[in-house]
Amino acid sequence: MVDVDVDDLDLIFMCTSTPDNLFGDAPQVQRDLGYTKTPITCEIRAACSGFMLGLFSVACYVRGDELFLHCKVYLYKLQESIETALKKASLTASGIDWLLLHQANQRIIDVVATRLEFPPKKVISNLENYGNTSAASIPLELDEAVRSGKVKQGHTIAAAGFGAGLTWTSTVIRLG
Repeated sequence: MVDVDVDDLDLIFMCTSTPDNLFGDAPQVQRDLGYTKTPITCEIRAACSGFMLGLFSVACYVRGDELFLHCKVYLYKLQESIETALKKASLTASGIDWLLLHQANQRIIDVVATRLEFPPKKVISNLENYGNTSAASIPLELDEAVRSGKVKQGHTIAAAGFGAGLTWTSTVIRLG
């Protein structure tokens, strides 16, 4: 949705769990885009949490500082990860407009929302339409919610992805 010339890109970051090449597809994406300069091109393979890890990595690159990144190795601490991200952003769950979780299964989404005392109507979900789309679930959900007008500029979203090797990350995003 962004009208940007490909040669204005400084960084190409690809997050996937289904690469065609054992050593990565990011350079192929660079070539297919028709990029004529030499940007930094990298790839993250973290399955379901890949988009979130890529988002953090890109933001750290752009901002040159630490983000609201919090990783744990046990799934039952997903709530704690989100709460830590909220705390670092000086927010509480009541200050969040939307909760956006990786679409692993409805039970996990419901449990996390309940533990955070987050109203079900403010949980963004497309699980019933696509199932578990791994690293693509968070960007797909966010894109659909923005395009439909559900999520608007100025809204604050708490997002969390979890996946391969039981990695997870949480962040707070304010759409500007």
